[in-house]
Amino acid sequence: INAEYMGTLSECLFFFAREIMRAACRWSVARSTVAQSRGAATQLSLGNLPELRGRDLHLPTYTRSPNKFIAHLGVGNFHRSHQQYYTDKLLQHYHDNPHDRPLDDDFYGYVGVGLMDPEQPLLRSLQQQDGLYTLLTMSHEGHSAAVLGSLTQVMYAPENYTRALNRLADPDTRIVTLTVTEKGYCTDAKLNLFMDHPGIQHDLANPALPQTAIGMLVAAL
Repeated sequence: INAEYMGTLSECLFFFAREIMRAACRWSVARSTVAQSRGAATQLSLGNLPELRGRDLHLPTYTRSPNKFIAHLGVGNFHRSHQQYYTDKLLQHYHDNPHDRPLDDDFYGYVGVGLMDPEQPLLRSLQQQDGLYTLLTMSHEGHSAAVLGSLTQVMYAPENYTRALNRLADPDTRIVTLTVTEKGYCTDAKLNLFMDHPGIQHDLANPALPQTAIGMLVAAL
């Protein structure tokens, strides 16, 4: 180990620490309004996005009519602050730099699927906002706001299991992701399924009406 090695290691540690702090200070706000500098507010929807042009605010200008999908289980704060954030950036980059796009004509969008009853108010808000929401990023470098557009559909699975499962199983759904709590996987540290878990018991008895993320994946397969 020499001074150069230690210096490089120190730079790497600083970089990762900085990114972790940025991530920790990034919060997702799925509200029905976009705050304005002088106190007024505008209802978020696809129809009134043009009204927000010219403000100190990132707005999506890429297509929101995808022909390929990424389905996600658990549309919580972490997912909307991180996975959606980077997907939105990539979609906007491809729109602004078409020469960087893959050679196919595919346009991707996220489909958010909720399973739990406490998710309903959030899902309702997102549906009313056409999947749009405001991401606030706060750090020592300052604050910024962005309306993200990569979430193109939102559904609450228990309202229509057939629709939700068909979306997961559709060939045009190329990726299925999930962010659930540790308990949501219903497994122990060795990934053994908790067979006596109430949700697992329900899904075994009612495979077409799953209550757990694991049950949804199995039913879609």
